[in-house]
Amino acid sequence: MPTAVIQTLGCRLNQADTALMAEQLRLRGFRILPRGASADLIVINSCTVTGEAARKTRQALRAARRRAPEAFIVLAGCDADVHPDAWGPDSGADLVIPNALKIELARLLPHPLVRPSAPSTAAPISEGGSGGADGFRIPGTGAYPHRTRANLKVQEGCDFFCSFCVVPAARGRPRSRDWDDVLREARELLERGHHELVVTGVNLLLYRDAERERGLAELVEALCRLDGDYRIRLSSVEPGPGLERVIDVMARTPRVCPSLHLPLQYGEDRILRAMNRRYAVAEFAGLVRRAVSRIPELCLGTDVIVGFPGEDDEAFEACRRVLVELPFAYFHVFSYSPRGGTPAAARPGRPDPRLTAERAAVLRELSKAKGRAFAGAFRGRDLVVLPETRTAGGGVTGWSGNYLRVEIPAPDAPLNTLIPCRVTRVLGPRKVAAELCDRRRGSGQ
Repeated sequence: MPTAVIQTLGCRLNQADTALMAEQLRLRGFRILPRGASADLIVINSCTVTGEAARKTRQALRAARRRAPEAFIVLAGCDADVHPDAWGPDSGADLVIPNALKIELARLLPHPLVRPSAPSTAAPISEGGSGGADGFRIPGTGAYPHRTRANLKVQEGCDFFCSFCVVPAARGRPRSRDWDDVLREARELLERGHHELVVTGVNLLLYRDAERERGLAELVEALCRLDGDYRIRLSSVEPGPGLERVIDVMARTPRVCPSLHLPLQYGEDRILRAMNRRYAVAEFAGLVRRAVSRIPELCLGTDVIVGFPGEDDEAFEACRRVLVELPFAYFHVFSYSPRGGTPAAARPGRPDPRLTAERAAVLRELSKAKGRAFAGAFRGRDLVVLPETRTAGGGVTGWSGNYLRVEIPAPDAPLNTLIPCRVTRVLGPRKVAAELCDRRRGSGQ
């Protein structure tokens, strides 16, 4: 039986693509080995969203070649689209597959699996990234090593063209997955024993079932009507038209997890305009306050970029104040990384890297404080947890619907089952200890 390893870099969407590739390889007779193992086939599912991500992609490819000199190595995904000239004979890659063809990996492999004299590209990589029509379908169903949560890919591409972002070049224009195909994979994932489906895409709010004029909110409602004991979680959602409707569904549908990740990117209007974001701070603030008023237990997260060209002390302080004032439970903090081909890369006025690092550290400490406060608000309250792993002490740990990491010191607590528990103490930012309780599951928190 031939062996394969798939190493995934980057976002949740890449994780979904990896699961689909892994299932296809299994059906072709491959045995999937863990990351870091030597194998006949090694696939690097790449990321290029930042300069550091692109560097890690190349590092992973070189490490794979050193580890398995005779292996057939595939470079797949975003870096294939954005940097097609980087994968020559010295790169270590044998086959380069852009995003549009990743889910056809098994079909594109040579038989027998023999290294070529020079790397080849599975298809021409056109400017602007992968193509494809609206209503795309995905063959098969994703395979995940753990049966608890599964990613459900419903959308590809983005045309927002934020000035710092290379994703439109890597993922192409917005395309939505066929409505019935989404529901088909969701049913199959539930039948395989998953109890949480994470709806994911590049820009989820751009999901459209054009034929019936339905969007993300209607798709989530349809997913909630499937049979089984499960819950639905949304991955990162860009602020924009249609979000209020999604919040409404989340507020009145217990099966939807009360967690929402809304990328702010910066908390000051001048920088937001330079980033080509589609809102002002006041609009964003009004949106999140309405969301929390509708869903009091909501876990609200965001992304923030520091060190963007033009950021000065005044802008940073305004951003920090916004992050203090808004009801975030956490934020991911990134130092700006110029990406070739994006408008921001040519902008002057980047802060000194040491100052950027200091500012990033300030915001990360603020995020930790917010995370501890959010966790503390649930002391003594009941949550529903999906245990994923056993702890060294014999208990279990997993996630609540509102995105708290929960440790339950109960050796008899089952894994991969939605169970009610009561929070007893705070262990850290968004991390709590809890005890089992007997009440029936209610809100799905």
